[in-house]
Amino acid sequence: MPWQPADATKHTKKAKKPKQKAQWAKIADRLLSSGVPEGQAIREANGVVKRRSK
Repeated sequence: MPWQPADATKHTKKAKKPKQKAQWAKIADRLLSSGVPEGQAIREANGVVKRRSK
């Protein structure tokens, strides 16, 4: 299931800007395509966006 930047709003509050939302979707999709479970892909994408937003 490929995610869109708009999906970031449902999964994290840290991705406020369009660039952050696009980044979140790209990371989550890349993790999913490499075989990572959906929940883990969401958590890891959230963590990356959180770290980069500081």
